[in-house]
Amino acid sequence: MKKLNKWLASLLAVQLLVAGGLILGNQSQNGDFSAEPLLAVSEDSVDKIIVSTADASVTLIKKSDSWHIDAQQAYPAAQSKLSTVLNQISQLQTRWPVATSKSAHARFNVTDESFERKIQLFSGNKELPTLYIGTSPGFKQSHVRVEKHDEVYALNLNAYDFPAKPNDWLDRSLLAVNNVTRVKSESYVLRKENSDWLIASPDESETWTANVQKASELSRAMENFKVSGIAEQAPNFEEPSASDNLVTLEVEGDAQRTLQFLKQENNYYVKEVGSKQVFTLSSYEFNRLAGIESSDLIIANAEPSEESANDTADSDQAGS
Repeated sequence: MKKLNKWLASLLAVQLLVAGGLILGNQSQNGDFSAEPLLAVSEDSVDKIIVSTADASVTLIKKSDSWHIDAQQAYPAAQSKLSTVLNQISQLQTRWPVATSKSAHARFNVTDESFERKIQLFSGNKELPTLYIGTSPGFKQSHVRVEKHDEVYALNLNAYDFPAKPNDWLDRSLLAVNNVTRVKSESYVLRKENSDWLIASPDESETWTANVQKASELSRAMENFKVSGIAEQAPNFEEPSASDNLVTLEVEGDAQRTLQFLKQENNYYVKEVGSKQVFTLSSYEFNRLAGIESSDLIIANAEPSEESANDTADSDQAGS
């Protein structure tokens, strides 16, 4: 019995030594590991990004503190979107890698030739380390590798936040005008005086009190105006055949824009006068801006305003 007790005591001692060794080993490993930035880049230092997939690529360039889509006409990019993704990249921290060998890269789709996204970053004329985004291990997570490194990490990064098509980076509100005070079309002039909306004839010889609801709706439509995307096959707004379906709006507010709207069959386009950039828009956006007539804005059976009537009378007296 004493021998059995001694044997059990020895076995317990061995188990305690093994357990202690494992704990110490884990503590040693944890002590050796410290999270570090995946890429030594700051949001402000990056001024060029190239996002690529297997079949598409888009280049984004920062000029004068504003981001643009690098096309021939440098379309404005969504600044907040660029700021968000750059902040995500700059905040990435290393974790324990899920793989450390080159042979594992293909399994996680983070090779130089095969990837979900390839993110090339530049600062000035200097190319920063390229980031490869691969398969997803979970919701809003991706396997990530930095070029010339074998380690693969599972990080909180969503490949879909890095599209490779220009339209997905476009600032869709680039033609909007806030705090609208005046809109002029071929058939009316709508203007705001203090808190009142007035509608006048195109030459402004007659003025009526406008339908406040309709005028406010038009104003809000201009403030919330969003294009659908860049027109890949843009029509010629100058062609004589386009004139019948062309609507021009002169809009004043925080900015002044003269916009031309064009409908061709079931397609809708818009451009700013003086610019070569042409955008597509939905029928909904087209109709609530270009589809408005003077009859939609004037109150039914409205008489010309007193100011307009006095102006007309003064003109008649001067003529006599």
